[in-house]
Amino acid sequence: MALGLVTFGMESGGMVMTFSVGSVIAAYGWRAGYLVVAVPAFLLVIPLLLLVVRTRPANTSPESVAAQEARLPGYEVGEALRTRAFWMLAIAELSFGLAAGGTFHHLVAFLEGLHYSLRAASLVVSIVLGMAAIGKVAMGALGDRIGGKNALGIGFAMIAVSVLLLLNAAQPAMLMLWLIIVGIAGASPVALGPLLTAETLGLKRFGTLFGWLGFALTFGLFIGPQFVGWVTDVTGSYTTGYELCGLICLVGSAASFLCVAPQSTAVPILGEVRPQTS
Repeated sequence: MALGLVTFGMESGGMVMTFSVGSVIAAYGWRAGYLVVAVPAFLLVIPLLLLVVRTRPANTSPESVAAQEARLPGYEVGEALRTRAFWMLAIAELSFGLAAGGTFHHLVAFLEGLHYSLRAASLVVSIVLGMAAIGKVAMGALGDRIGGKNALGIGFAMIAVSVLLLLNAAQPAMLMLWLIIVGIAGASPVALGPLLTAETLGLKRFGTLFGWLGFALTFGLFIGPQFVGWVTDVTGSYTTGYELCGLICLVGSAASFLCVAPQSTAVPILGEVRPQTS
């Protein structure tokens, strides 16, 4: 839930910036719009990081951060790379990147093809971002109660269902239903991915391991829009590309459910010793 609350700002910030930057571009041009994008980083992000964020509590031992991290429970990088959990996480992150990039980046063009106006399509994007911010908190709280892998698997399944609804978005009722479902689950991997990584592989080398998983996510975000665009150019419709994104979400769901703590060694993860479950 804490991860959902922290990352709440990603979508809510995107929702606000969609309106504000769009208005600035319309009035003053793209250059001014890019300057507005830079303002939060300089006036909010950097000062808050320097003044507020601490990597360790006050009045602790003078050890380096690296020395403290070495005592944390979890797997070394080499050990983690030999586990099924890491590769299932990589597949889940890649699946999310492919599906999210393939559908969301083409969303405005897709809705325009269904005869929605540009204004209406842009409004849908903003609403999705706002709802996804709330949905991440809810899905993060669910992960605290039923486990990260179960919540992430359910989230992926919901995204797959939402893609089928989106294909029928010519009917406003279907578009509204899609908004609700994708608003709840559409960004859930952003909060649940780190949770599941910590649950299965621990915190000892969390930064390195999650960096590699982030590479899989970013690669998917890079390939997904191009792939769906290419399929659309070949077929003349977004239907096939979006259907493939739905299937990819099902792959991500299966990978999530298969992501369990390794059994080969009894390494304490997050303060406990995981049972031999896989």
